[in-house]
Amino acid sequence: MKRNHSLYQSTLSLLLKRHRTAILMGLGRLKKHLSSTIFTSLVIAMTLALPILLLVLVNNVDYATKGLTASAKISVYLKPGTSEQTIQDLMHELSAQEQIIKIRYISPEQGLSEFAKSVGFKQVLLGLNHNPLPAVLEISPSIAYQQPAQLQILAAQLRQLPAVDDVQLDMDWIKRLFAILSVIKSVTLGIAIILGFGTVIIVGNTIKYAIQHYQKEIQVLKLIGASDSLIRRPFLYTGVFYGLFGTLLAMFIVGVFTVSLSRVVNNLADTFSTNFQLHLFGFSSFVAFCLLGIALGLLGAWITVSRSIKQC
Repeated sequence: MKRNHSLYQSTLSLLLKRHRTAILMGLGRLKKHLSSTIFTSLVIAMTLALPILLLVLVNNVDYATKGLTASAKISVYLKPGTSEQTIQDLMHELSAQEQIIKIRYISPEQGLSEFAKSVGFKQVLLGLNHNPLPAVLEISPSIAYQQPAQLQILAAQLRQLPAVDDVQLDMDWIKRLFAILSVIKSVTLGIAIILGFGTVIIVGNTIKYAIQHYQKEIQVLKLIGASDSLIRRPFLYTGVFYGLFGTLLAMFIVGVFTVSLSRVVNNLADTFSTNFQLHLFGFSSFVAFCLLGIALGLLGAWITVSRSIKQC
């Protein structure tokens, strides 16, 4: 048991040493060709900056629309002759549901008064012998239930209540809003995939030229018995560093652009009497972008190295 544990430690130590050597070799090659490293990283950064910027903008649009969708309301028209006690019991029952955040009761008299003010025939309407308007409950759904499908389910549930005569929900603008957001997200995903492949190609071509530059060195290593994995490893780490450096530069570019744009957005928000501000990516998004850049760099390097080393 002790011997197996010692063997495991020796194997792990050797593996870590090999990876540490490959990392140092990869960094050394990048440092040796510094101008090429900077140029390639900038090209990758410009390629990744657009999808990252679009993702940031989509997240900000999602954040902004939460306030807009909060204005969606469901009008519940009660049956004529519904007693005040029944209305109060119904409001109490609905208030206990998590889908509903607020209920506003509009009596027939209040509804007639508001309608008279809006149409401009106040004296005529108020002089009617019979009030034709029913009592109305104006329901504001909670933020978590602002999706069109959820609103329709809630409206269908309200129609089943005994005291309810009709339910109206203005879904058109909500459907348009979510349709526009869906299109924006699909376009962003498509651009991100296309430019992601572009990053793979950029890293792959760069590694290909690096392999050609070190072709004699690779041939010597093969003659002394070096395995393909040992030769491949420094180039893979070079691709990882290209992906990481390019992603960091891309996020820096997006950050500078977002900060410069925030003043214009704040001025626009002031005209609508809102305090909306642009939000940059958080720590989790930062880590996710870095890991994605590393994965793209590694993929580009792996595709090129696996094919090119066999030809050396």
